[in-house]
Amino acid sequence: MKYYRLMTSLPPVKGDLKSTSIPSLSKITHQIFSEVGGRDKDLVSSILWFVDTANAEAILFEKDFFRKSGTLSREDFENKLDLPPFLDNIFRMEQGVVQKEILLKKLWESYFNALIEISRKYNSKFLQGYTEMEIGLRNAVAAARAKKLGIEEGKIQIFNGKNSFQYGSLVLRASEAKDPQERELVIDKARLAYYLELEGIDPFSIDAVLAYLAKAMVIDSWKTEKDADIEKMLEVFA
Repeated sequence: MKYYRLMTSLPPVKGDLKSTSIPSLSKITHQIFSEVGGRDKDLVSSILWFVDTANAEAILFEKDFFRKSGTLSREDFENKLDLPPFLDNIFRMEQGVVQKEILLKKLWESYFNALIEISRKYNSKFLQGYTEMEIGLRNAVAAARAKKLGIEEGKIQIFNGKNSFQYGSLVLRASEAKDPQERELVIDKARLAYYLELEGIDPFSIDAVLAYLAKAMVIDSWKTEKDADIEKMLEVFA
């Protein structure tokens, strides 16, 4: 299916993270969901599960954080109703897991396993590439953090460090930045560039829609963090 009307009506998303101004992610997702259905709706939802998973982490670890732009509300988490199976399983096992680091690894591995399953089911090139990058980038950042803290990489990496080597140079370059915000900037610019590659040559395809949404999520995370408190920016190398 071609999304001519949708892709021509969405505001442009550019790569300047510090100055880009777009509507809220909630408005964007509402517009996208009004146009997609069936398999494509499942693919869009799977991208937004990244926000849901981050929110689940915040709830499980009692962090003062909740982004409203996912597929689940805070009430959905509190009532534990209509959770995607990968999150439902995590909350069911929560009481039985003693070590928090194990629960954290299981949470993100469950999320990425769900993406892998959906990408294979629908043969989604974008979702396949997106999943591989996010796993590798997460593991490369974890490796850098482990080295700085003097702990084993395996304790905080997922899937035994899968794809970590591919993004080691990017994380090394980011670590040379002067402050946490600049480090995040280096990594997120790389994210946007890779999403553009995965978009493909058809600007009206579902891959283009998914790439747009993924880029909007990155930009929205900057807007959310800056509006909240710059001192609470994620320090990925702490």
